[in-house]
Formats: sequence, C-alpha cells, structure tokens
Amino acid sequence: MPSLSACIIARNEAHRLPGLLPPLRGVCDEVVVVDTGSEDGTERVARQLGARVVTYPWTESFSDARNMSLDQAAGPWIVCLDADDECPADTLAGIRRLKVHPPDRAFGFQVLSTQDGVTGPSSSQVRMFPKHPRVRFRYRVHEQIRPALADEGIPIYFTDLIIHHRGYTDRETVRAKQRRNLALLEKDLRERPADAYLRYMAAMALADLDRGHEARAELERAWNSSRCDGRMRHIALGSALQLAATALDEQGARPEAIELWLDEAEALDGEHPQLLYLKGRFLVGTGRTEAGVSCLQRLMKCEAADPFLPVDMVMLKSQGAALLAQVLMEQGKTGEAVAVIEEAQRLLKGGSTKGL
Repeated sequence: MPSLSACIIARNEAHRLPGLLPPLRGVCDEVVVVDTGSEDGTERVARQLGARVVTYPWTESFSDARNMSLDQAAGPWIVCLDADDECPADTLAGIRRLKVHPPDRAFGFQVLSTQDGVTGPSSSQVRMFPKHPRVRFRYRVHEQIRPALADEGIPIYFTDLIIHHRGYTDRETVRAKQRRNLALLEKDLRERPADAYLRYMAAMALADLDRGHEARAELERAWNSSRCDGRMRHIALGSALQLAATALDEQGARPEAIELWLDEAEALDGEHPQLLYLKGRFLVGTGRTEAGVSCLQRLMKCEAADPFLPVDMVMLKSQGAALLAQVLMEQGKTGEAVAVIEEAQRLLKGGSTKGL
C-alpha cells in the first residue's frame, strides 16, 4: 500500500494539535508540521504527539509554507490539513481506503465550516493528492493546489468525506484577518492582475471590511476575467451571484440590474441554491409571486451546489423557508406554511439539508 504523509502548517496552535494529530497516526505513515513562528509551544506539543516538526520563517505566503511541508513529506500520497481541522472517524477510515489507489489522482473532501459551534458554509476542497515535483500550491493567501493539478492532467474525484473546519465569528477577528488577507491579495494582484480568482477573493475581503463599492468593482473584474474561461466557471458563477445579492440589497437598485445578474448566474447553474433563493426573493418582491414560490420550493429540495463555491445551505434554506412560509400564509395555505416552518426549525437544530 502506498504511504501517506499528513502535511500541516501551524502557528500558535498548541491548543488545537491534541485534537487533530493523535487520530492521524492510525492512518498516516507520517505527520509533518511546518511551524511558521509559534510562541506558544506548538513545536514541543507537535513533537510530543509524534509529528516531525520543521521550522520555517513566515514569508507572507501561505503557499510557501504549504510547499515546504510538501518538500518534507515522504509521500507518495499527501493529505493537507489545517491545525483547526477535525477529521471524524468515518473520514479517517475513508482516507485509509483512498490511499490504496495508485497516486495518480486527487480527492476532494467536503469541508464544513463550524463557527461558534454552528455549522456554516461548506465547500469541496482538494485535500489529498500525489506528491509531484510540479504539484505546488499557488497564491500567498487562499492558497490553491487545483491549478497545478490541472496543469499536470491529474484528475480530481470528489468524495463525501467530511472535514470540520473550526472558524471564527468575532467581528474584529474577522476584520483583522481580512485586512491581512487583502494586503497579501494585493501583492499577488500586482503580479497577476488578470487573475479572476484573486479578484474574487479580494472582493470577499473588501465586503467583510465594509468597502462595498470597491468589492463590487472587484466582482465585476472577476466576472469579466472568468466568464469566457471554462476553468473559471465557478468564479464567474460566484461573481454573478454576489453581484445579484449586492444589487438586491441595495436601496433603489434598478430591477433590470438585479435581473441581469440573476440571468447570468442562471445560465451557469440554474439550480444553484443561492440563485434559487435570490431569484425567489426578487420575483416575490416584484409581484411575480407564483414564479417566486416555485424557486423557493426548488430551493427546499436542493441537496448539492457547485463544489467549489462555499455555500451555507442551512442559512439559505432557513431564509428561503421564512419567505416561502410568509407567502403561503398570505395565500391562505396555512398547513403548507406550518410544514415549511417546521422544516426550517429542524434545519436550525442541525438536521439534514436534503429536500423536503
């Protein structure tokens, strides 16, 4: 069976490593931790837990640190994790099954972001791939391995294996992280001004920093750079959805502007849950109630979305259910409205997001 190296970068994560590292020892042949300047004993804790620790100075590039971990790994299989990840037992068993394959492919896992104990956005991320001299992470922040895999013709297979990622919701912490991220993104953009992915991520950072006009301009640039590139389809879709959402929330926005971006998103993925929510809300708000109800009902039955765009299915379905129930009540369909509300309550308590 091919060997598997777990590669982790960490800084001041001593309190998290005892939850992550011990279970990996039963699946991985080695655990490599690259420490980028911890002051809390991260190196000592990692070594005590059986990891091989490499110190590496912070270069203002997460990709540099990730690539150092790849260099140190024996391979031929790599699984990349964050210090604030958690791998359930089913996922570890799944990784054990995957590593029997020849290392000529990559695997995507479902990463569920949990913030203050509440499940938030989920997305598919490539976390397991072969060690290869030209398979390297790119970008200083929001680092990506997919472009290198595509360049080498290495196929990606998506699995239902789950990794829980423990996020943060404190507003000042989010803003501080996004200020750092934006500075790194701006450095990358000076080198790659036409990169749609960088433009999109810069827009997300600007939005979190309440710089809405700049965020919208970056989204439009991301759209223009990605709409004709099949490899960037997810960025085009995300940009159109975010531009539609921004226009929908804007005071006095012209309905034609909202509909334009909804149509662009629909042309890319007519069943995307965020599209169904935004379109349902727009149609109900403009008096096209039945068409809006149809969108919201389709949202309630959604089970999946574009794997590369983070989607908070619980939030979307809960908000969609609230609007749908309101419309049904106004139509005198009390029983249907109550059923929708009960489903929304079940979702908020942690139930499955699969259709009604």
